[in-house]
Amino acid sequence: MSTHDAFIAVHRFGLGAAPGDLEDGSPVRRDPRGWLRAQLEDDTPLPRPLVGLDGAATRVATFRAAKDKEDRKEIMKGFREAYADEALRRTLAAAASPQPFRERLVRLYADVLTVSITQNKCLGLVGPFEREVIRPHLTGTFPGMLQASCQHPAMLFYLDNVRSTGPNSTAGQRRDSLGRNENLAREVLELHTMGVSGGYTQQDVIALADMLTGWTVANDADQAAASASGFAFARRRHEPGAQTMLGQTYPNTGQQQAEAALNDLARHPATAKRLAWRMARHFVADDPSPDVTAPIAQALVETGGDLKAAAAAMIDCDAAWAAPMTKIRRPEELVIASMRGLWRPEQLDALDEKQSRKLVKALKGMGQMPWSAPSPEGWPDTADDWLDGDALLRRIRWAEGLGQRAARRQVSPQRLAQTIFGADLPEQMAVMVRGAPDRATGLALVLASPLFQRR
Repeated sequence: MSTHDAFIAVHRFGLGAAPGDLEDGSPVRRDPRGWLRAQLEDDTPLPRPLVGLDGAATRVATFRAAKDKEDRKEIMKGFREAYADEALRRTLAAAASPQPFRERLVRLYADVLTVSITQNKCLGLVGPFEREVIRPHLTGTFPGMLQASCQHPAMLFYLDNVRSTGPNSTAGQRRDSLGRNENLAREVLELHTMGVSGGYTQQDVIALADMLTGWTVANDADQAAASASGFAFARRRHEPGAQTMLGQTYPNTGQQQAEAALNDLARHPATAKRLAWRMARHFVADDPSPDVTAPIAQALVETGGDLKAAAAAMIDCDAAWAAPMTKIRRPEELVIASMRGLWRPEQLDALDEKQSRKLVKALKGMGQMPWSAPSPEGWPDTADDWLDGDALLRRIRWAEGLGQRAARRQVSPQRLAQTIFGADLPEQMAVMVRGAPDRATGLALVLASPLFQRR
């Protein structure tokens, strides 16, 4: 196995090289593909920094128990603090993770099934959504993940399904009924499953929206506390009658009607094709070739949406390893890769709060705070989206600032370059780093280098 394969494994499929990753005898040097496959077998759902945090049901119950406007204002303040704390924990967890491939998969599916704090009601729920929907299903099935997503308060609030009411339902007959809301159904079809060219029609959107009427969030503290996630089914709002979507008729079985429809959508060949494209675009190339997407899609179709099989198909795909390094690290990936190169896991644990928050502040400065994607489509994922003139300048300033802080810790630029690039360290870069006028400049040269910006 070539040393370049180890470089590809840690940078393209992981979150950057940590100290020791690219040294002779390391697990990734011995077997790069095996190193990735092993991460798919460890189903530990939560990194240590994320254990013990409040779940969605608790936070919904807390909000529902509010006595008045001032009480709700204070609760939202607490949610903002909880969001900031979990954003920090999530970043540190990825930087210290021995399973960086899994952490990348978390971020992929968090984009596929986006929820965002741009919808204020999601502020206290975006962290629980990732912990309760994305991580537990990461190597399970896409039907399971999609179902959990649509029944989670974060998604129900984000896409306005909470008060969606069938026009012919008991509640829909009231004058103050808000009627059917199509947002969740539309995004499920357009973004979460088949894609805009998948072959569905506006009538299919309406049919799915009718099946999703009554899917809501617990309306009082007791009901929320009794729910696994805060989800509730309001039968009085559910549109009566059978619904036909994509030529398939679904009898009115209450909550199970939409569950059956979502299961079929998650297994649809168009969904497999779109998911394969999203995976290949995220990991391999802005415009991935069929040589990469086809085996992933085939694995999804043959297994009924098994996400472990899809990830394994990508690992086994020679074209995914042979593609040139043209993907640009998004700001979050850049910050985490820098942290992995500069600190060992035990050193990350020892970072004080001021140092830790500076790292997360950099995400905000470069435009990618966790769970704040600008639209339901998720974060942009191509080079053009992240490399305009301003963005490049912010990256250089980030590298300079981090280089200065690392220099005060007596970090060696040459050692950092060797840690990050291993045997793939270009001779020209090695010469530049050795010739840097001071330690801080040498470190900044490594962190701002075009090779480190790409994966």
